[in-house]
Amino acid sequence: MSRIAWRNFTGGEVSPNLSARYDLKKYGTALAACVNFLPNPIGDLERRPGLEYVAELDGDAVLIPFRFNTEPRNNYAILFGSGGIRIAHADGMLDGVRLDNPYTLEQARQISYAQTGDVLYLAHGQHPLRKITRSGLAEPYFWKIEEVAVNAALASPGKPRVVPIRGLKSESSLEEYAKHETFALSYKITAVDENGTETSAGEAGSALFRYPTDWVAGDAAEVRWNAVPNAAEYNVYRDSAGYFGYVGTVKADHVKAVLEGGTFSGDKLLSTLGRDFLPSTPCSWYIHRQGAFHTTTTIPEGGSGELYPSWLADDQSYRAVFNGSEWILFHSSALDEDLSDFTRGKWEDRTAPDGTHYPAGSGGNVCFSEYLTGGTEQECVYFLDENYEGDAAATPPEDWNPFAGGNYPRSVAFHQQRLVLGGTKKQPTTLFFSRVGDYENFRRSRPVRDDDALELTLASGSIDDLQWLVSFGNLLAGTSGAEYIIKSSGPALTPSDCSASAASFWGSGSLRPLVIGTSVLHNARAGGHIRDLYYSWETEGYNGNDLSLLAPHLSEEAEPLQWAFVRAPNPEIRLIRADGKALSLSYVREENVCAWSGLETEGQFRSVCELCGEERSEILYVVQREDADGRPLFFLERETDRFHARDGIENASFLDCSTRIELNDPADVVPCPEYLEKFRSVSVLADGSPADAAVVNGMLILPFKASNILIGLGYVSFAATMPAEADAENGTTLGRPRAFGSCVLRIRESVGGEARASRPGEIQKGDWESWKGGDYHSLPHLPAQWGRPVQPRSEDVDFVPAGGGMMEDAALCIRQALPLPFRISAIIANIIFQGA
Repeated sequence: MSRIAWRNFTGGEVSPNLSARYDLKKYGTALAACVNFLPNPIGDLERRPGLEYVAELDGDAVLIPFRFNTEPRNNYAILFGSGGIRIAHADGMLDGVRLDNPYTLEQARQISYAQTGDVLYLAHGQHPLRKITRSGLAEPYFWKIEEVAVNAALASPGKPRVVPIRGLKSESSLEEYAKHETFALSYKITAVDENGTETSAGEAGSALFRYPTDWVAGDAAEVRWNAVPNAAEYNVYRDSAGYFGYVGTVKADHVKAVLEGGTFSGDKLLSTLGRDFLPSTPCSWYIHRQGAFHTTTTIPEGGSGELYPSWLADDQSYRAVFNGSEWILFHSSALDEDLSDFTRGKWEDRTAPDGTHYPAGSGGNVCFSEYLTGGTEQECVYFLDENYEGDAAATPPEDWNPFAGGNYPRSVAFHQQRLVLGGTKKQPTTLFFSRVGDYENFRRSRPVRDDDALELTLASGSIDDLQWLVSFGNLLAGTSGAEYIIKSSGPALTPSDCSASAASFWGSGSLRPLVIGTSVLHNARAGGHIRDLYYSWETEGYNGNDLSLLAPHLSEEAEPLQWAFVRAPNPEIRLIRADGKALSLSYVREENVCAWSGLETEGQFRSVCELCGEERSEILYVVQREDADGRPLFFLERETDRFHARDGIENASFLDCSTRIELNDPADVVPCPEYLEKFRSVSVLADGSPADAAVVNGMLILPFKASNILIGLGYVSFAATMPAEADAENGTTLGRPRAFGSCVLRIRESVGGEARASRPGEIQKGDWESWKGGDYHSLPHLPAQWGRPVQPRSEDVDFVPAGGGMMEDAALCIRQALPLPFRISAIIANIIFQGA
């Protein structure tokens, strides 16, 4: 007789094909079956917590988490269903919140998402980039879903008006002076909102003036433009050798009055320095037009016009620009001139050709009002350029939208304060990075700046569709053929410093990666296997392992659809498969813990997500169940807390779709939750004791009075050891008949449980359902006092497994079908090998 101990279960469930591989290091920690048990990193085996009812849904749905911060009330689940988009947290649904859902159920499962603050970005290759935003100060808040308008923070400013201002008076003739004003002085304006987001530049505005290096003391240029709603400030750029370089910034409140419209009466012009005027009707003025003198000319109606000071010769004049033509308007501040005898800026006569005298002014400041009727006054923003040095390295950003024309991205992530999008239809291996800190801005400058938007194509030698992106120190990208590292030689990615190199060539599936500690977990393209990827200082590169290598049957039976990471109390993963079954993976790479187990319930798991709770992760599920008539029902349920004996057995929670009823006075007839009336049968834990109860006409009938009642759907937890094999003195034990003698089960904080020996052929079949049945030996669980619940026990329990008999591959099977806790620390068995 040999005495064997199974004292470590961190190998989890493995393939039935490994039943003879006792040479493997993990064989002694592995299980032939593990269903609704969770292998803990410390080595024991604990029953999975139950599922608590949150809400009944109107159909199938897909969950995506919305996590604003660590406060539970700021953590939500977004439910994408056929009836729209709804919002829930771990305690229930938000009433009155329902958004239009543009995605089918299948598309919703493929959404790539990334969140910053109150904004959740959604990427799908068949849809425009969208975002869900939350605003307001209290629940239910204001929620909306909308398409992301790339590069559309504010409207770009309109074409500015450029007003040259002359400094020192010229002693030369007007014609000679005009020869030096041949340079088109051009400006572009951009608007900046309160968040620092800069628009692209509007149309350039210009005026003939000297080249800036030829300006003399007092020369300047005033640039004016109409205000942009919601702009906080404006950046001004001046043309130099084809580049518009930055020359300055003004606040949005830097404004002045401008007069528009109105009509002149007569042929006399009275003016006020520095005021713009756009005539609405033709006017006859005495003018000098672009170097040729005219006594009278009609200025065109409307168009783009400006009137501003122009110092020519010894007399004060005004320059006007209408529809692109430059006009010089004259009058003397002290004399009435006859314009027909103009010589070098002097009028010999004070009488105009029509016999009228040009009115004398007072210091050149004469008012419009006497001769101008109508017109409105408005404010414009202005900037005075006093020949500031332009920065040609800081140019206005130009619009760039790589997603136009249906070229939608399929993957989204945040990295180094940029929004990263990739995997478009036209460019399946190209990544697009937003401007730094401006996530919806993909504008670029000429020449490029470090914070400009950038693009990077993964040159793999083949066309590999981008599957996922994740920020993990460097940016990691998974394609269908390889996994890539995107990095720079400096501290941050820039348009001139960005490169990609392959980290591995396993090829990735579309499952959104999980970042766990120092590892990234992703699914392989072929076979649905789960792999990890981590940086190794020993190899100075990325390494990885196939986490499904010893349990391929779990990942190969059906495609993985969605998963979530449980951070506490133990690092575990909950994974939903396409067939509605769920898996759990206990994963601690540093301790070489990789333990799979199956999760079963009465129905199918459809979706899962993780939210931040007060002390642990809140895991939410969408579960499809059937009513008494076989019709599908859909529920939102959450995983309950792990059980501890200090909580009291009456607060144990090992039922699914459950609700707890707490009464001030014990009763044996209580109203049954309406949703539970739809099931064929329910299970009950009343004051810590399992109770045979019935639902009659909406009332729950108990066999005894209780005040703390848990009602829901039962489930079975099941585990089976691997066969005990070894190399004995007379050869291997493989194939040698054996039978179990007395056994010991070391349990902690447990109540109930059953055990039996496996039946011939069960291990090879690996059929969980058949293993759950059979004749089990009930472990003793008598109460310390009659009529009171059995309290959790931590002890060694002796038993002789039911079944028994000589067989070639015997294993021990442990089952818990009661709604009570069960935790196994070790299994010790006496085994008799035939011929030993």
